[in-house]
Amino acid sequence: APGGRRPASGSAPCGGGPRRCRGGQFARAEAGLALATIGREYALVWPGAPGDDPPLLGAMTARMAPDTEFVVERR
Repeated sequence: APGGRRPASGSAPCGGGPRRCRGGQFARAEAGLALATIGREYALVWPGAPGDDPPLLGAMTARMAPDTEFVVERR
């Protein structure tokens, strides 16, 4: 890129703008289907005390605090 700067969409999967990936929409649909299939057989369980919620960070959206770990269990 000119001046060593990347466009804002340069690090996004499938890019953006006029040269974006033609398979991006399919890739997003496939990823959603894969996660739904995995989620049907496995659950993420927080190993904290019963009744306690996992630690969240409040910002624009809620997200897990760094180093928060879950256990994967078969349903």
